[in-house]
Amino acid sequence: MKSSYLLVLILLISSCKQEKNGLIEFDPRNLSENKIMLSDIADDINYIPLDNSYMLGTIYDNIEFINNSIYLSVKDIGILVFDKTGKTLRKIGSKGRGPGEFVYNFMFTVDEKTESVYVLDHANIKIYSKAGEFLRSFSLKDYGDLVQSIKMYNSNVYAFYYIPFENADYKWITVDSLGHLIKKEKRKAPPFTANFTAGEGAYLFQNRISYWDSFVDTVFTILDLNERPSIIISPGEHRLPKIQN
Repeated sequence: MKSSYLLVLILLISSCKQEKNGLIEFDPRNLSENKIMLSDIADDINYIPLDNSYMLGTIYDNIEFINNSIYLSVKDIGILVFDKTGKTLRKIGSKGRGPGEFVYNFMFTVDEKTESVYVLDHANIKIYSKAGEFLRSFSLKDYGDLVQSIKMYNSNVYAFYYIPFENADYKWITVDSLGHLIKKEKRKAPPFTANFTAGEGAYLFQNRISYWDSFVDTVFTILDLNERPSIIISPGEHRLPKIQN
C-alpha cells in the first residue's frame, strides 16, 4: 500500500505547480500517461505472501506498518498482525457485542510508540494493547456520530468526520489517548447533503498529518494543531458538482 501512496504522490507532483505562498495547485488535466515502474521509485522491493487462511477479498484497505509488523483489518475477524514474512503473529481484540469487543473494525490506527491499537467502532474508540488485550474505550459522540476515519499522530487520536450531512459540525477533532479533547476544528464547507459516498482519508508525510475529502477541493496539513491548505485542485469540470441528480 505504501507503494500505491508513493505512486499517487509522484503523479501529483508531476501535475502540480508550486505557488509563492507554498500552496501546490493540482490539475488532473495535466496528468501524464507515462508508465512508472516500481523499480523507478524504490531501491528495494519485497513481496510478502500473507497467510492463506484469509481470502484477499475480505481484507480491508486500511493497512499499518509499525516496527516491522503489518497490521490488517479483516472482515468478520478483526485486526490481525503479521510479521515481515507474512506469518500471522496475533489477533487484536475480538468481534462481538460483549465487553471489550467491537462490532466494526474497518478503520483502525496504531500508536507507533506503544503499539496500542485504536479501533473505530461507530463513534467509539476501543483501545487494545500490543498483545491484543482490551484496555479501555471512550466515545466521540459529543462531537458527532459520523466519524469517517481515525489516525494517530504524536500519540494523539485525530478523528475525521463525514461532512455531507447538515448535522456534521466538525471536520476533525483530536483527543489524547484517554479521550480528553485537545482541539476541535469546525467544518469549512457550508452544510449540504449528498446522495452518494465519496473517498476521504488522512496520511503522514514529513512528520505532518494531512487529510483530504472528495467533497472539498483542498488538501489540508495539520502542524502544531493548526491546519493550512497544502494542495488545491484547479477549477474545472473534473471537480465534483455541488448538486447531484
